[in-house]
Amino acid sequence: MAYPIKGTSLYDEIENDIIVQPDWETSTDREIDFRRNYSRKYYDYAVSKVVNEVELHRESIRENKNRLKILKLKTKSVLAGAMMSISK
Repeated sequence: MAYPIKGTSLYDEIENDIIVQPDWETSTDREIDFRRNYSRKYYDYAVSKVVNEVELHRESIRENKNRLKILKLKTKSVLAGAMMSISK
Protein backbone atom coordinates (compact mmCIF):
# COMPACT_ATOMS: atom_id res chain seq x y z
CA MET A 1 0.00 0.00 0.00
CA ALA A 2 1.25 3.49 -0.76
CA TYR A 3 1.97 5.72 2.16
CA PRO A 4 2.87 9.40 2.34
CA ILE A 5 6.55 10.26 2.69
CA LYS A 6 7.32 13.86 3.54
CA GLY A 7 8.55 15.67 0.44
CA THR A 8 6.56 13.52 -2.02
CA SER A 9 3.53 14.55 -4.04
CA LEU A 10 1.33 12.12 -2.06
CA TYR A 11 2.36 13.76 1.20
CA ASP A 12 1.71 17.21 -0.26
CA GLU A 13 -1.71 16.02 -1.42
CA ILE A 14 -2.82 14.70 1.99
CA GLU A 15 -0.91 17.05 4.30
CA ASN A 16 -4.05 18.96 5.31
CA ASP A 17 -5.93 15.70 5.93
CA ILE A 18 -3.45 14.16 8.39
CA ILE A 19 -5.22 13.03 11.56
CA VAL A 20 -2.28 11.18 13.18
CA GLN A 21 1.21 12.61 12.83
CA PRO A 22 3.58 10.12 14.48
CA ASP A 23 6.64 11.02 16.52
CA TRP A 24 9.47 10.73 13.99
CA GLU A 25 11.96 9.48 16.58
CA THR A 26 9.93 6.36 17.39
CA SER A 27 7.90 5.71 14.22
CA THR A 28 7.95 5.69 10.43
CA ASP A 29 6.08 7.33 7.54
CA ARG A 30 3.89 4.23 7.38
CA GLU A 31 2.19 5.25 10.61
CA ILE A 32 0.81 8.53 9.28
CA ASP A 33 -2.97 8.37 9.24
CA PHE A 34 -5.13 10.68 7.18
CA ARG A 35 -8.77 11.17 6.17
CA ARG A 36 -9.72 9.00 3.22
CA ASN A 37 -12.79 8.63 1.02
CA TYR A 38 -13.38 5.15 2.44
CA SER A 39 -12.46 3.33 5.65
CA ARG A 40 -8.93 2.03 6.14
CA LYS A 41 -10.30 -1.55 6.05
CA TYR A 42 -11.75 -0.85 2.60
CA TYR A 43 -8.25 -0.11 1.29
CA ASP A 44 -6.83 -3.18 3.08
CA TYR A 45 -9.42 -5.34 1.31
CA ALA A 46 -8.69 -3.60 -1.99
CA VAL A 47 -5.00 -4.48 -1.67
CA SER A 48 -5.93 -8.07 -0.82
CA LYS A 49 -8.18 -8.28 -3.87
CA VAL A 50 -5.46 -6.98 -6.20
CA VAL A 51 -2.77 -9.26 -4.73
CA ASN A 52 -5.01 -12.32 -5.08
CA GLU A 53 -6.03 -11.40 -8.64
CA VAL A 54 -2.37 -11.01 -9.66
CA GLU A 55 -1.46 -14.36 -8.08
CA LEU A 56 -4.53 -15.93 -9.72
CA HIS A 57 -3.40 -14.67 -13.11
CA ARG A 58 0.16 -15.93 -12.56
CA GLU A 59 -1.09 -19.36 -11.55
CA SER A 60 -3.59 -19.59 -14.40
CA ILE A 61 -0.92 -19.00 -17.06
CA ARG A 62 1.51 -21.55 -15.63
CA GLU A 63 2.02 -24.70 -17.65
CA ASN A 64 1.33 -26.96 -14.66
CA LYS A 65 -1.64 -25.15 -13.11
CA ASN A 66 -2.60 -25.96 -9.55
CA ARG A 67 -6.40 -25.91 -9.79
CA LEU A 68 -6.88 -25.96 -6.02
CA LYS A 69 -4.63 -22.91 -5.67
CA ILE A 70 -6.58 -21.18 -8.45
CA LEU A 71 -9.85 -21.88 -6.62
CA LYS A 72 -8.43 -20.57 -3.33
CA LEU A 73 -7.10 -17.39 -4.93
CA LYS A 74 -10.37 -16.73 -6.74
CA THR A 75 -12.31 -17.28 -3.51
CA LYS A 76 -10.05 -14.87 -1.62
CA SER A 77 -10.43 -12.27 -4.36
CA VAL A 78 -14.22 -12.53 -4.40
CA LEU A 79 -14.39 -12.36 -0.60
CA ALA A 80 -12.11 -9.31 -0.53
CA GLY A 81 -14.38 -7.62 -3.09
CA ALA A 82 -17.43 -8.42 -0.98
CA MET A 83 -15.74 -7.04 2.12
CA MET A 84 -14.87 -3.87 0.21
CA SER A 85 -18.58 -3.41 -0.50
CA ILE A 86 -19.53 -3.56 3.17
CA SER A 87 -16.48 -1.66 4.49
CA LYS A 88 -17.07 1.66 2.75
